[in-house]
Amino acid sequence: MKRRAGAALAMCLVATSSALAGCASTITSPIALDYLGRHQEARVLTADGGTGGLSAVGYDSEHDVFYLAGLADPGAGSATPSADLNPGFHVTRMRLHSDGVRSVQVLRSHSWTTVSGTASDIPSINLKRWIATSGAEAIAADPRRNRLYWSSAGEPMSDGENPTIRVADIHGLTLGTFTLPRALRASGSHRVRADHTLTGLALTPTGRWLWAAMRGPLLQDGPLPTPARGALTRITRFDPDTRTATAQYAYPLDPSTGAESENGLSDLLALDDSSFLAVERGSGPKSARIFHATVGDADNVLDRPALDGQTVRVVTKTKVLDFAAEPGLPPLGRFQGVTLGPVLPDGRQSVMLVSADGIAGARDHQVLTFALRSARCEIRPHIRGYQLPQFSATGPKGTAPCHTHETPE
Repeated sequence: MKRRAGAALAMCLVATSSALAGCASTITSPIALDYLGRHQEARVLTADGGTGGLSAVGYDSEHDVFYLAGLADPGAGSATPSADLNPGFHVTRMRLHSDGVRSVQVLRSHSWTTVSGTASDIPSINLKRWIATSGAEAIAADPRRNRLYWSSAGEPMSDGENPTIRVADIHGLTLGTFTLPRALRASGSHRVRADHTLTGLALTPTGRWLWAAMRGPLLQDGPLPTPARGALTRITRFDPDTRTATAQYAYPLDPSTGAESENGLSDLLALDDSSFLAVERGSGPKSARIFHATVGDADNVLDRPALDGQTVRVVTKTKVLDFAAEPGLPPLGRFQGVTLGPVLPDGRQSVMLVSADGIAGARDHQVLTFALRSARCEIRPHIRGYQLPQFSATGPKGTAPCHTHETPE
């Protein structure tokens, strides 16, 4: 019998203390996820046998294809296959059944390329370094504009290379880059942390906005999460046509978990223009948690250079699924991305989570399939012991989390 994670947690934050108490507003119809099944796939992931890794996933609903970003060998199977794997992506089709994905068919593989392959094409990018070493941390498909968006982490602590969001055509040809807000760049008085940069991208269903998530807080926004305290990271809203940021909001991270005591915002999935499924992940194989996050009346912090010690109203989030607390769910491994999939025969929307053990890992990739629905219940959120810096919630403490729901076999 499939089970849905029953605990729900919400935050309406308006600052000034070091602990969260609770909030008075009642949340109706929170998002629920029903687990359907797991599909494991070998690390050989190119159309003709070349080996590739996996680092991100995006879905094109108009053409029913998934984009799996990682390492690609577009010459695999040809008379002159590539000697080395390049950062790129695989265009795949997944066969979906009531118990999840049954198979993954790789249709073609592409490397990320430029018009001439020289650094002079886009002066702001070190293309020689990028083509040699950088892969996609996140990928989003835009079938209306016939484009792909992908982010890379940069090297903020070593050579000052900025995190970047790039625009490409469906064959991987670079069309340009987004202009990042100054706070997200790796230069000047504003600094991003290595390995805590742009790990999530989500295009809204209307195609109006592209959202980008930072894994962890900027240096000027406070310390990383600890087992006793959460932290703040930022999510940024971009206009895909102008490629500029239009708004930015503070997202509250949970305290850290796992053997290495980590937690960060790993990816976003846009449900509409201002709400998401947000995946936070620590260091353990079952440390992932999925939240329903809503911008609501959160403060726009696009022009705030620092959040540490400041009063700010943050994004509201409700816990949907905790891999550590939900029996019957397999370990997620190294989570790489979340995306919507096709609509299921019963009308529910499918959601796919993909994971891997890294480029050098020996174990397979896996795709976990869930069905998205409304839980049809009400909660009064109650928050205990989150210990986020500089925040408190207003109103009386609430009670009554949603009950666990079960879906028949």
